[in-house]
Amino acid sequence: MPSRPPSPPQGNPPSPEPLPNPHDILEKAPIGIFTSTPDGRFLSANPAMARMYGYDSPHELVTAATDISAQIYGDPTVRAAFLHRLATEDSVLGFESLHKRKDGTTFWTAESVHVVRDTSGGIRYIQGFVADISARKQTEQSMRENEECFRRMFLHAPAPYQSLDEAGNFLDVNQAFLDTLGYSRQEVIGKNFREFLHPDWIGHFTANFPRFKALGEMLDVEIEMRKKDGSTILVVLHGKIQRDDQGRFQRTLCVFQDISERRRVENALYSAAECATILSASPPLDERLAQVVTVLQRITGISRAYIFRNEEDPVAGLCMTQTHEACAGGIEPQLGNPLLCRLPYAEASPSLRAVLALRQAYARTLDDFEGPEREVLESQGIQSLLILPVFAGDVFWGFLGLDDCLKPRRWRRDEISMLEMVANAIGMAASREGYEAAVLEREKYLATILQTTADGFFVIDVSGRILEANEAFAAMSGHGIADLAGMHITDIDVVETPAITEKRIERIMRNGSEFFETRHQRKDRSIYDAELSVTFMDADGGRLVCFCRDITARKAAEEELRRSTSMLEMIRAVQSTFIVSGDLRKTFNGLLEALVALTDSDFGFLDEVLPDATGQSCTRRLALSTLASDPGHGKSPPHLPEDAPASGNPHTLAGLPAATGKAVIVNDVPSGPRPVGLPPGHPPIRTFMGLPLRFGNRLVGVAGVANRAGGYDRKIARFLAPFLSACAGVIHAVRLQEAEREAVMALQESELRFRKLLDDVDMVAVQGYDAGRRVVFWNRASQRVYGYTESEARGRLLEDLIIPEGMREDVVRAVADWVERGVPIPPGALDLKHKDGGMVPVYSSHVMQKTLSGRKEMYCIDVEMTEIREAQRQLVKAKEAAEEASEAKSRFLANMSHEIRTPLNGIMGMMQLLESTSLDSEQEEYIASAMQSCRRLTELVGDILDLSRIEAGRLEIKNEAFDLRAAARSVEELFRLPARHKKLGLRVRIDPAIPDGLMGDSPRLQQILNNLVGNAIKFSASGEIVIEACPLPSPPGTIRILFSVTDSGIGIAADMIERLFAPFTQADERYTRKYQGAGLGLSICKQLVELMGGSIAVETTLGAGSTFYFSIPFRLAPGLPGPVPGPRPSIGAHRNTCRILLAEDDKVNRMAIARTLEKEGHAVCGVENGQQAVQALAKKDFDMILMDVQMPVMDGVTATRHIRRGDAGRDKAGIPIIALTAYAMDGDRERFLAAGMDDYVAKPMDRKTLNLVIGKALSGLGGDS
Repeated sequence: MPSRPPSPPQGNPPSPEPLPNPHDILEKAPIGIFTSTPDGRFLSANPAMARMYGYDSPHELVTAATDISAQIYGDPTVRAAFLHRLATEDSVLGFESLHKRKDGTTFWTAESVHVVRDTSGGIRYIQGFVADISARKQTEQSMRENEECFRRMFLHAPAPYQSLDEAGNFLDVNQAFLDTLGYSRQEVIGKNFREFLHPDWIGHFTANFPRFKALGEMLDVEIEMRKKDGSTILVVLHGKIQRDDQGRFQRTLCVFQDISERRRVENALYSAAECATILSASPPLDERLAQVVTVLQRITGISRAYIFRNEEDPVAGLCMTQTHEACAGGIEPQLGNPLLCRLPYAEASPSLRAVLALRQAYARTLDDFEGPEREVLESQGIQSLLILPVFAGDVFWGFLGLDDCLKPRRWRRDEISMLEMVANAIGMAASREGYEAAVLEREKYLATILQTTADGFFVIDVSGRILEANEAFAAMSGHGIADLAGMHITDIDVVETPAITEKRIERIMRNGSEFFETRHQRKDRSIYDAELSVTFMDADGGRLVCFCRDITARKAAEEELRRSTSMLEMIRAVQSTFIVSGDLRKTFNGLLEALVALTDSDFGFLDEVLPDATGQSCTRRLALSTLASDPGHGKSPPHLPEDAPASGNPHTLAGLPAATGKAVIVNDVPSGPRPVGLPPGHPPIRTFMGLPLRFGNRLVGVAGVANRAGGYDRKIARFLAPFLSACAGVIHAVRLQEAEREAVMALQESELRFRKLLDDVDMVAVQGYDAGRRVVFWNRASQRVYGYTESEARGRLLEDLIIPEGMREDVVRAVADWVERGVPIPPGALDLKHKDGGMVPVYSSHVMQKTLSGRKEMYCIDVEMTEIREAQRQLVKAKEAAEEASEAKSRFLANMSHEIRTPLNGIMGMMQLLESTSLDSEQEEYIASAMQSCRRLTELVGDILDLSRIEAGRLEIKNEAFDLRAAARSVEELFRLPARHKKLGLRVRIDPAIPDGLMGDSPRLQQILNNLVGNAIKFSASGEIVIEACPLPSPPGTIRILFSVTDSGIGIAADMIERLFAPFTQADERYTRKYQGAGLGLSICKQLVELMGGSIAVETTLGAGSTFYFSIPFRLAPGLPGPVPGPRPSIGAHRNTCRILLAEDDKVNRMAIARTLEKEGHAVCGVENGQQAVQALAKKDFDMILMDVQMPVMDGVTATRHIRRGDAGRDKAGIPIIALTAYAMDGDRERFLAAGMDDYVAKPMDRKTLNLVIGKALSGLGGDS
């Protein structure tokens, strides 16, 4: 029983009637009642008071709470202030403060107390009442948070916002408004909206503002606003009118978006697209170009648009001729003006060709010109011009020009970019003219490469054994290249067994290739997803070339996207059910079914967390998995009542998340210390995950799932975060419906303000249609997505409103099937029609329901897909980035060629110096072997570069006149001494029917013959080598020639033939040590023959020799150049001594070349870079310069330009300069000659070559030079 307060004074008059027992009132009161001493001890308390503070009885509370300030009050100083008021006021009503329970948790209370004084006026004791007001405090806090959220979103919203009064004066703006227009808040508030408009738009606003106030809404209104700096922007406005309860105007609520740049870009892109469409059409090119200049003149408003084409004049050089023109009204045409026909660039403008050749736009006004150039422009009335180069591939084809004859025009960068796109399209159209067949063939070739290119590369034989692999695949698998060789593919592939792999190999051998996905295991036993492209090569017994790419990240991203999309679809479907039907049971069951499906679980539950009467958390079951009868238990779980009671045991796994507010994951439930808390008859639980559902920072529910194969982890919990948030949102929404009327009214008012701000940015468009497909519901998001207001859409047919014409018949039939037979319309991506005629990409879901009257209605829930389409475009960009990797390999090989050839040149130079000294026979043999190794390494570097060019598609086949017999003699002379050294015969037979003059690539033909003849000599120990050429049947004007190279060597085994032409391959690996070689020669031969339009084959007998055949088509040459002059005389034929300046940064190379020349009797001065070379030439006279190309400080090309410019003296500007280069790439000779060099020698070089080139350079100087 509670302690009683001291008895009041005696002598009260007796009551006329019996009163209720005060003790019963005290015991049964629902609020806390107490008495306490002034120093902070309880004298008495009722049961409600004890329960409120977490005590089992009033006696326990009175006994345990010996210091009210420290044990009951959350802040002891609050009690001190409370007592101070009591000392002066005697009674305090509704004093709110934070109190503590026995377990340390806190709650809000309201106290109403008065003091009882003794006869002397002192406080005898304190008597009062305590009420738990935690629920009310939470409601007040929620309202404050909503208000603060609304205000923050308004101030920091990304879209500019403004509010006007009835006269159009500013009431409020947000920061985005100020940032967009550049004003401060003080410069805007109170000012009229007209002051911020472009003058041309003030009248428009004045006329339409009253209409806006009358209608109450405006959408997509474009208007031009003036910024603080005086510039203007084009914006699109959306707004509504806020009215009071009587419908009177209060203020406007408007947002706008700056669309200036978008409009400019759209106009430019539309114009470029129109021109590109014209240029891609089928009419003749002249007709298309005439249409293009007409379109350009119209869309730019320029005075004159025109096109000039280039042509080479043997005397005047590059000339231009106007071919097309379009003029504005009143502008005099210039097409046909003889001055603009074959006009040399040198006469037109000294700077024009230089700018255009750099592929740059040439934009000038009349004030930029002087003299004759200005006079020509003035004669045509030109005030400004813009000229853009047109390149057909790498050829400067002509240019596109635009003249303004009314006033000077400054072109914006976006306008120039649009016109550059048009110029590029013209160039592509010109390049395509006459070459479409070749381009299509080239594209097919490149497509084949792209389809088979991947990160890793390896080759297996038909049994599945790995023969070779590249570094990328080795890094991918974690094995070394040497370790991979000999491994079986099933040692790496964890998906396929040897039997399955054998069947796959057989299938690939039949079909030629296959593209598939599998999983590989690294050396460290980790697993990764692999994408393979396998091609069967029918060579050397059969080889399978495999390109492999690690797609683990991509597969994970795809799975994550699939799961996220599935989760969003589930959330959308359940929310649609909740929104449309309001069926809470169906909603929560749908959420639970989705949760179980997303986690691949067997069971699950969904609980709401509520405070009980004491403030402790308890749970109320919202949904439980429906389980089939379990034979092991013989019964199903009990049916869950419609109104499940509140429950929850914090000592069970199911109740722990609610008690702690934290996630609980247990993957071995039977061995755990806590029971699960299962209803009777439930199957056993092996794994469990319980997750708290939070709305904001408040715990509102718990979701639980169980028996997932493989268990649960934190990653799954993080993935479910959006879904859990949606569940919490639904629970919170249900709670709002059950809240007190006053709180509901306050929250609805806050929600109304919130909806007014966010209504126009809702991303879910919902429309409702009756059974006849007429609109019965149309939300604001639908208005934003499709452009129709609700009043415009209501009552109209679905197919007339947003369905494109090509889909209407199918849509009408699908809706009829749903209405009449219940066949649902599946969700999916669609392109629907906007009010303005454009197309809107959406993902559309559909729901059918019956009204209370039994009518069927269909609801479409559409989400705009523009951002997803943008992601697809980003994937295309990623693909283009991958294609750039091929270029990097070619640059790397070219650089490695330089790095190898430079020291190699030094080695050969020192060997040649040793040859010129007194040597015994043994030393001569060593030097000859070293020189042979150097030459073989040089040939290997050249072969690798050729193979790289071929793979990258950069090797060009020339088409020049040449003499076939002269080319064959060159091959015969090259190999006469090697054949004689091995005592082999060498014969060449050219059929007399083959003409001397052919059109083709003679150097590449000789390269093929050199490879084949070299191999024939290498693999033959006796007999003879025969080179033959005979004609094959050919169309008129062409001749196809069959070449053959026959040897009497070792021959090739039949099982080796199929892999003979593969890169880095020899007929048999055991020959590698005996005959040496990298195995590139025949591969390059095969690819060169194919690039020249031919084919190659071999006939062989093991031990008896081989014959290699290849056929190539040639065109007949109209005539050949004059006879090739004989060899140049050596240096000594010109003079006994020669003064040579040698510029070479490599010390060894510089010494080797200098010593070689000095042994010829010449004086050599060596320098380390181009700058020193220019300085040395300025100080001293020389007869010739040998100039390395790549040097520090100043390279050889730059130094040559300085010398030719006269920086070392005008009298020395013509000195012969020979380039020394370790690159020897295609185009080097032309580049060096263009820089002013007379010739070049590729490293590594021998003494004969050096003498020949020096003699050739000095031969033009005469004997006294």
